[in-house]
Amino acid sequence: MWADKAIIGRSAARRSVCASIRKHHMLKSTTGPLAALTASVPLPPPDGAVLQDVYDAESAYLRAMRDGRAGPIWYSWLPHLSLSVSRREAQTLGDLSRFTAEPVAIRQTGGTAVPQGPGTLNVSVFLRRPGAPQIRETYLELIAALKDGFAGIGLETSHGARAGSFCDGEFNLLHEGRKLVGTAQRWASDGAGGSLCLMHCAILSGGDPEWLCARTEALYTACGLTRHYDPDAHSGVLIDRRSLDAALAEPLSHLISGERT
Repeated sequence: MWADKAIIGRSAARRSVCASIRKHHMLKSTTGPLAALTASVPLPPPDGAVLQDVYDAESAYLRAMRDGRAGPIWYSWLPHLSLSVSRREAQTLGDLSRFTAEPVAIRQTGGTAVPQGPGTLNVSVFLRRPGAPQIRETYLELIAALKDGFAGIGLETSHGARAGSFCDGEFNLLHEGRKLVGTAQRWASDGAGGSLCLMHCAILSGGDPEWLCARTEALYTACGLTRHYDPDAHSGVLIDRRSLDAALAEPLSHLISGERT
């Protein structure tokens, strides 16, 4: 319960896009996935981005929100093959350099290890809320928005823990009893009596569950621990990213604007 040469080669085109989006931002509110380009941080990240770079950029964006230089946004993204662990778990695992099979990135949101890259689509959501953090209420608002989005592509979902799944938690989204989405939060003060929240959604988008579980187990093995995950606890349904983005646009835009209750 947070490049490579090809990417560098896109920089000129990306600067042009940024300029266009900044102009658009002067006329429209920042409720779409591209709104983060109005800030001086590289979000949303390009496909294949280095996972730790994405997490570092998201931390910078949260600071920009606290300073009043950025607003609530959401976007989907797909990083390079890697594993993600929470900051707290990284302290427990110790020397992560013992694991050499793939990069390991440390996120600011909670939970345990999650396989990233092919087969895992991410959605990040930045919120601003009045008063103290409302952890459970905000999870339930996110779950409601995700359910609406997945219903829009024909997938009925429920939420709850799923024994045998990696990074298990109460606020998983399940499809046909299998884990489809894992969620996590990070809260921070906005410096003015309110709260800022970054929420991560890791969506199992059609990768081989056996492969995803084996990669996650291998990290723990390298750190001297034993973890066993059940492939049958994880969804293998193929998710079309473009269709899902379109279906999530309205419910997530309502969520970040505070219109959901």
